[in-house]
Amino acid sequence: MAERGFWEREGRSPVLGAFIATTLIVALYSLAGNIVFLAYMLGDMRGFASSDWIQLRHGILTRYREPILVMTMGFEFLFFGLGTFLLFRIWHGTSLRERFRISLPAPAALPLAVLGAVGIFPLALFAGELFSRLFPFLRELEGANENLAHAGSPGAWALVVAAICVTPALCEEFLFRGYFQGTLSRGMGSPWSWILTGGFFALVHQNYFGLGALLIIGIYLAYVFDASGSIWPGSLVHFLYNGAIVVLANLDEHAVLPWAFDGRGFVRLPIVAAALPLGIAGVWSLAAIKRTRRITAGPRAIEAEA
Repeated sequence: MAERGFWEREGRSPVLGAFIATTLIVALYSLAGNIVFLAYMLGDMRGFASSDWIQLRHGILTRYREPILVMTMGFEFLFFGLGTFLLFRIWHGTSLRERFRISLPAPAALPLAVLGAVGIFPLALFAGELFSRLFPFLRELEGANENLAHAGSPGAWALVVAAICVTPALCEEFLFRGYFQGTLSRGMGSPWSWILTGGFFALVHQNYFGLGALLIIGIYLAYVFDASGSIWPGSLVHFLYNGAIVVLANLDEHAVLPWAFDGRGFVRLPIVAAALPLGIAGVWSLAAIKRTRRITAGPRAIEAEA
């Protein structure tokens, strides 16, 4: 194996290295996206007809939805994918497969992770809507971002699914769970590693009106990564969660799903209460898988994850 990197040597903190690298990667990704948006804004003089920033942003995202989505995919693979890989190899120099847990999970882990996600999804939506009421300006700003999720043709749907569902499920899980949490868990036990990873994941999305929902989902994804011992169940949950958000963004949920949403946009509390047992069952079953996995694999597996 190649020589261990700077952050893996005695007296150094791999956790600090992962935090710095993840922050740097996210900052570069955000900078690239802002530069692209600024270029479209400066090149489209129609945007300057309005002094309303929210309306200006809404117009740019509507007129240039397709190229922005394509570039978003490219930036995620470039920074979250390739950037994460290069920094990890240079700064850490250890086994990527073990640290990122790129291995097949137990067969039951995938359906159980989905079961838990189904159970907490209504709660996440309720928390997101509740949090948004505290910041109406940010809610309007985020409403402009929802234009990226709108699709009116099969080709548009394919692009939206690829950019908003598939790409984040691969690239964001690679960075936040594989690299950040995989390294963080070496120096921090659960549940603190789940909370810190989930909180960091929620904050860097800069979707502050949906912070409540992102925090719940982020912590759950961190738990799934830890309990399953694999990056893939969380990737599946991430894909399905984003897919559900895309579907809701393209529906008038109050008209199509009046039994699930009230007139204020909140998920009805009986729906939340009815779904929670599924979430609890999924979480409890994944914990059982974790115990079985550790007993079967023995001390060497525990040491590899620690």
